[in-house]
Amino acid sequence: HGFTHGYQAEFAWIGVKDYSAMIALNTAIEFWEFYGCENIREYIHGLNREAATMLSKAWGTPCISEQIFFKSMTVVKLPIQGNLTEEDGIKLQDWLYNEKKIECPIKDKAGSLFVRISTHVHNVME
Repeated sequence: HGFTHGYQAEFAWIGVKDYSAMIALNTAIEFWEFYGCENIREYIHGLNREAATMLSKAWGTPCISEQIFFKSMTVVKLPIQGNLTEEDGIKLQDWLYNEKKIECPIKDKAGSLFVRISTHVHNVME
């Protein structure tokens, strides 16, 4: 690994560097070409719209974006009342991750909290 062969040689091989993205690049391009970029985008946008609409109806709160603007991310207001802060959002986001294994950003705006929904081709509604 270059040990004892000088500064550059010793640091040329970084043990924690992850080459998987580089190795998978051709397969990723083939995937997008096989399914079609537009088909994938339509799936992602439709899934995002479906998820945001489901949460909005269940919680009785608005989506912030018009549906025409939905792409792969949108935000929905959480059904929590009070003058909420960024700290409240961080606590909720941490709780969701640590207790429920849900990775979902929680954002604050004007005393309210919002959940940011992100969708991609590997997501499905359950």
